This record gives sequence, C-alpha cells and structure tokens, in this order.
Amino acid sequence: MPIVGTKFPWGLLLVVLIVVLSGAGKSLCEGAPPAGAAGALPPLEPADISWLWPVPETVADLGRIHTIDSLAANGGQPVWSDANFAEFIQTAKASAKVGSNAADIPSEFETRANWRIVSFRVDPSAPGGHADVRAKLGETPQIRLILQPVTTSGQEVVVHDVAAHVVFSFLKGGPTPEPDRDAFGKVIEDLRKLKQLCEEGGASTKGLPLGIHPGLAKPVAGLDAAVAKFLKTHLSADRLTALAIMGIDGPEPWIFLAMAKFPPGATKFGPVAFLPAQMLTMRTNPPSVVPQPVVTNRLPISAQRVQLSIPDVERRGVATAILFKPGLDLNAAAVVGSGPGGPLTDPQLKVRDIADLIANPEKAHFFNTDCVSCHTETRRRMRLGLATGQFAYRVNGKVPEVAQAVLPKDDWNVRNFGWFPPHPFLGGGPAVATVTQRTANETAEAAKALAELYPGR
Repeated sequence: MPIVGTKFPWGLLLVVLIVVLSGAGKSLCEGAPPAGAAGALPPLEPADISWLWPVPETVADLGRIHTIDSLAANGGQPVWSDANFAEFIQTAKASAKVGSNAADIPSEFETRANWRIVSFRVDPSAPGGHADVRAKLGETPQIRLILQPVTTSGQEVVVHDVAAHVVFSFLKGGPTPEPDRDAFGKVIEDLRKLKQLCEEGGASTKGLPLGIHPGLAKPVAGLDAAVAKFLKTHLSADRLTALAIMGIDGPEPWIFLAMAKFPPGATKFGPVAFLPAQMLTMRTNPPSVVPQPVVTNRLPISAQRVQLSIPDVERRGVATAILFKPGLDLNAAAVVGSGPGGPLTDPQLKVRDIADLIANPEKAHFFNTDCVSCHTETRRRMRLGLATGQFAYRVNGKVPEVAQAVLPKDDWNVRNFGWFPPHPFLGGGPAVATVTQRTANETAEAAKALAELYPGR
C-alpha cells in the first residue's frame, strides 16, 4: 500500500507500515562460537536472512512449525500481546473490506495459537537498502514474520489462503527514531551462528536460489529449536511496530490492509486513515484492482510519503493492474500519469517492463507502489511470457534467482513468501511453498545492505 507526504515523525510510521531487541549475544546452539568470534563466520547470503518453512504434510509435521503463541520474551510475555492480537482481529473484521466485499475472519482465526510462522525475513533497512532510498526514507532495521492460519480436520492439515505480517523494528530515540545498530548487530551475529549450524549439518546456503530454507528442508538436527530461540531472543512486544493482513472473501477477492499505531502517539493498532484497503478480484472480466492504484514509482525517490497528497497531474507511476487487461501491446510505451492533454507515457518504460520495475527495490518500494502490484508481478510476468529487461533488478549483473519449485504456478496464488492452498476448482491438492521475484530481489538487496551497513558483524 502506498504512502507519500507531510512532515512529522514519518520515520516511525515508515517502520510501522512496511509491504529487536537487546543484548542477547548468547549462543543459539551447542558448539556455536561466542559472539566475539562472529567475524570469523562466513558472510550472510540471501538464504540466510529469508527463511521459509516447508509446508507440513501431516499433523505430526506441525510440531516443526512454530506458532506465534509459542514465542515469549521478557520473562514469558508473548511477542504478540493479547491486546495487540485483539486489535488485529478487530481491525481486520471492521476494515478489511472494499465495497460489499470483506475478508472472512472465522472463529478459528481468533485463536492466536492457530497462526503459524511460515517464514520470516531479516532486513537491515526498510523500506529499501539502496543508498538513495535510505537517504530519503531513512533506515529501519526489522524482523518481519509472515503468519498464516493453519488448522486441522482429523489428520488433515488445513492451510488457509490468508496471511498476517507482524513487523518488529529496531529503533531508538525520541520523535525521530534512529536505527538501533547495536541491538540489530546482535541479530546478525546470531544469524551467522544459525548459518554455521546449517553448514555443520550439511545444509549449505551458499549461492542458492531463494526457496525453502535448506536447513529446514533437510532438516538439520537442532535447527528448529535454535530458530525458535533466535526469535524469542530478538523479538518483543515493545518492538512490534506494524501489522497487516491479506484476507479473502472466499474463494476470492483478496483484500490487503495495513495497520499501525496511528496517528503517532496512539496506543492501539488500527487502520491507517489515509491508506485504504485494496482488493484484487477475478470475478470481473478482466480481473480488476479496486480502488485503482495510486502510485509514484516513476518520480524521483522522495522523502514525501503520502501519495494521496500529491495532485493527480503530478503523479507518475505504474502498477500491475494494467497487466490483467486483454489485448495489451506489450511494446507500447507505458502510461505513467495524466495531464491536461490526456494520458502521459514514459518513452523509456514499455508495458513489458512494468513487472520488472515493480520487482525492483531500487525503484519501487512500500511508499510509492501498491500492495496488489507487489503480490502479482511474478505471475503477470509468467502469464505474459515477459523476458527480463533493462528495468530488472540485478546484483553484479545477475537477476536474483528463485527456486523453480516455489515459483507461483497459478494466477490465484498471490503469496509473496508463504504457502498457497490450491482451491478445489483449481484441482485442489496440498498447499505449496511460494516465493516471488520481488521477494528474491528484496532479499538480495538486504544482503548487500547488511555487508555495507554492518561490516565485520
């Protein structure tokens, strides 16, 4: 969801809307070296900072998939407090709606223990690691959990096509918070210990395309417990800064809603007033995005964030909504705005480049691009057979890789980094792990930023 504009402590809200803690330098597993030896450990790769669990196939497998309810810090206090969880459910029921469509929140979703951690991402600088983005929008270190409701029916595991983002940020200071690099540095040190545990267990992360974490797939002995300890050590309720839900009015549409303690100074999570829910529906022909995306990703990177505050005639940007329309001329110049004489096009950007731009974290970020675009760029690219072009994100000249097995195989799969349960009319079957190009690109950029911002940690 987009934002752009005004002056007050937006750095704090930035944390909130992406789309830990203290001196816990303890060893996460037997045989791990002390924190002082962290520099001797191998550098972190993308697979070390974005962790995706394999989908549980049996009820017994659920024992390996941590519930958010099982994570407690600060003497046993849950990292997602009773009050904040209640606010999440209440806000989802009241505000995850567009027109007559509303996300379904059945009673099972109101039990915190049913929300499982399907993945998490460690990011040294939200909303982006590139120097230009950091200069304008600040640097917010984060750990972001992706949760999905998982229930059982007899011996069957039921994964629901719903997700929550639970964001923990490492900030210190007053009205304009700064990154807490000391606390986040300890996160990095413990990630390297997890990496070492995987290496010793025969699950190397070096040079891998992003997919299910190799240590979790193997699985490496002791890793489940070590990861749980890592999360318990570095997460706490006082670092929870943002929530979001992608709900569904089954079998669709999908509805996206961001939540924050807003305005600044508020004590409860609720919807962000200037950031309305957004919906993708395939019940229309062609599929449509409602309301229409408000984007500014073809303007220079700016410290302004509330896009709705920018006059229509000044906005320049693209979204994947256009890529659902039939009869597209993929080689035509992309429409990026409107002026007195009608639509404005970008001579450098072709329609076929839109998915690449959306997936490029140097150009598109949380504050200039809509939610639906970031959740559909990979499927639009695959559906339209789009080759990577000049706007694709590259590291050392190479586009970050996604493991073929986890690329989304169906247009109905709008997961970015989680599990998709195929609907019965799609043939049904077990849920599948999913990773998008945008996620791989963001992870690769985060790995670069880690090396730059935290050398020697």
